[in-house]
Amino acid sequence: MQQLGVIFALLCAIAWAFWGMLGKLSTNHGVPPTTLAFLSSCASFVVIVGTYAWQRFPTAPTAAGVLCALLSGVCGAIGMLFFSIAIDVQVCFWKARRPVGVPSRFLRCSVQTTLTPYPDA
Repeated sequence: MQQLGVIFALLCAIAWAFWGMLGKLSTNHGVPPTTLAFLSSCASFVVIVGTYAWQRFPTAPTAAGVLCALLSGVCGAIGMLFFSIAIDVQVCFWKARRPVGVPSRFLRCSVQTTLTPYPDA
């Protein structure tokens, strides 16, 4: 049973790696951080509701457990929003210090486009 926990932990790490990589790619394509967090949450909601329905809607045993689960969700949402903002700011940082040979289309950020009216400033 302990090996099953390790397998799930590794699958979690792989899923989160793809989540971060795909989030980074979306900010590179000009998606604002709040839109990224919203769309990511919508997709998560669909997956969780599907899983919950597949398990035939199990009930929570205690009110304290429900409260902790809700607070966990709030903390996760705040963390997702901060992550989305951080990867967008990182793109702006690297756009200002673009290495030679890296096209600017790979280094876009919503903060940069709102601050300057020029596309390649």
